[in-house]
Amino acid sequence: MLGYSPLHADLEATVLEGEQHDRFAVRIMLKEDYWQPLSLMSFPVLPDHFFAGASDEDLERRLEAFGRSPIGTGPYRLWPEDRDHPTRRRFVANPDYRKRDLPRIREIVFERFEPTKAVEAFLQGDLDLVYGLSQEHARQLVQQGKRVVPLATPTVWFLAPNYTRPAMKNENLRLAILHAIRRDEILLQHFNAAIRRGEPERKHDHEALTGPYPRDAWAYHPEITLDRIDSARAKALAARARDELRRPLELELLYPAGQPDIEKACASIERHVREAGIALRLTREEPDKFYARALQRRDFDLVYWNYCYPDATYWIGPLVQPGPPGRGWRGWNVMGYEPDNELAALLHEVRQHKAFEAIRKSTHAIHEHVFRRAVLIPLWQLSTYVAVGERLGKVRLDPLVLFGGVEHWSLQVSP
Repeated sequence: MLGYSPLHADLEATVLEGEQHDRFAVRIMLKEDYWQPLSLMSFPVLPDHFFAGASDEDLERRLEAFGRSPIGTGPYRLWPEDRDHPTRRRFVANPDYRKRDLPRIREIVFERFEPTKAVEAFLQGDLDLVYGLSQEHARQLVQQGKRVVPLATPTVWFLAPNYTRPAMKNENLRLAILHAIRRDEILLQHFNAAIRRGEPERKHDHEALTGPYPRDAWAYHPEITLDRIDSARAKALAARARDELRRPLELELLYPAGQPDIEKACASIERHVREAGIALRLTREEPDKFYARALQRRDFDLVYWNYCYPDATYWIGPLVQPGPPGRGWRGWNVMGYEPDNELAALLHEVRQHKAFEAIRKSTHAIHEHVFRRAVLIPLWQLSTYVAVGERLGKVRLDPLVLFGGVEHWSLQVSP
């Protein structure tokens, strides 16, 4: 099926022709049952006449042409003159939108700014929304009385071990790293902008993690708390790993360049792990080289990595299972990990049940297993700082879809 995500490729969806009595209806048949099938049904529907009869060689060209002149039924459409602009995209109200008198804001312009210039333009009133503020810039705007929202996106950050390297197959070594890292300390020092007020139980705007799921997700095991992470254990675990591997514990940590907070966080991780007796060599790569090295060559011992869950089913398969047949592993399971029998059984249970309580029990068991075996080294769930201008009204920021419901937003225009 054109455009179908490989995330659930093993379900082998088959699209059947529409019913005779309703040419606008289609049936989608899945090879396996899935407990939340509607979560798979959020995808773009492309016009058949545009792609009918396209060969494999021709398909990419047609997709590119369609992207330059897209057809849509949403509240906005792309302004043609901005299609080739290097940093700007303008969207204007779609006259064919199905809801009368919407969208309220008739034009939205997306533009890429250098971070400091974006903050300056926001303070001058030239920008109404800035997404992805740094800790420093978020603090700066808050101090000047501006509205900054910490948006808890469903993205988890972790250190991914490379299981094709013999050292990273050693469980005690992975556990030593897991227990050595003082997550709250790093979050406070390098990521927190102290936006959340009136919540004394919260130390910062982000969440330290003990498992592979976002902290506020139903799949997260509430009893696997941070007090289970014991830095005092790290040295003993590292000593065991050293005896088992019969060599000094020296590893490389790969991380992307261009983000000062990540660079500082990795430096703190290196210091914490060194205190446990493990030497980490930090390697910084520019984004294009970073992803090529991590995904194509898998050239690392540990990599600072993240995974954004696409929907609220929190299916962990892409992190820990081999890629779909015929697709190779590129972009899938960066660790090269093969689930052990216990984890494989738990993953199977999630796919077999439809009762929510049974599924949650299985995801909690997966969380506990990942933590106990240090399948990956969980770090944190980072909020994204979003500056919202005074002119914007009725704004509801959605962590999964930032502009969800944008047709209802309003903009106060100066006379």
